[in-house]
Amino acid sequence: MSQSNQSSRFITRFALVLLCTFVIAVWLLRAEGFRSWLGRDQSPASAPEPSWEAQLNAVKQGKSDRIEITQTPIGDEQLQQLTELAELRELLIDQGKMTDGGLAAISKLPSLEHLRIRGARIGDLGLQQIGEIKSLKRLNLPQADFTDEGLGALSHLPELELLRFGSPRVTDVGIAKLVKVPSLRWLHLIEIPVTDAAMKPIGEMKQLESLYLDGARISDAGYDQLFKARPNLHLHVDQRHHDRDPHKHDHSH
Repeated sequence: MSQSNQSSRFITRFALVLLCTFVIAVWLLRAEGFRSWLGRDQSPASAPEPSWEAQLNAVKQGKSDRIEITQTPIGDEQLQQLTELAELRELLIDQGKMTDGGLAAISKLPSLEHLRIRGARIGDLGLQQIGEIKSLKRLNLPQADFTDEGLGALSHLPELELLRFGSPRVTDVGIAKLVKVPSLRWLHLIEIPVTDAAMKPIGEMKQLESLYLDGARISDAGYDQLFKARPNLHLHVDQRHHDRDPHKHDHSH
């Protein structure tokens, strides 16, 4: 056998060995057990949520202006501890257990701009308490239980820009009261059974930029009326852009 053939076979075998080694190495690196053995798949455990007490103290000490509690039920007792937090700007609660009366504790907070309460069935009295927070700009109450009459309390909020709420007791009559909210720019109605009758007052909200409707009962004629009054309104219906939405790619809110 010539030296040339021997060299060629050696190169071929060497290349095959390298290829097999590479394939095995890739397989091992992708194998769950091997990556764990290397310590490369040990994702750091997510940091536990700071407790209510820790976040409360941070605001008292001027280290924060925000409290966000997603994992712990918050009731009237905790809200009572907020009465002197003049610098609190954001209060976000995902397991609300407070009563309407308990919301009086936050009604005088002078700097509160963003309030989100999930879980609590906030009624008319609670909404009246919230209507006293004159600095409020963003309000999110997805599981509330107030009526048309209670909704009128929000007309006293001069800086309210974003309103997101769900309440099975609100009708077209209540939506009409939102015309009096002077700064409202973003409105999200969650499972509110509004009809064509609500399109006229919504069309009169000249400052409104974005409208989200979930569970509404609007006909094509109703949407025609709305777009005639507000042709540039950003409109979502049941989590999808309306066909006539001129801002189909705007998801900033």
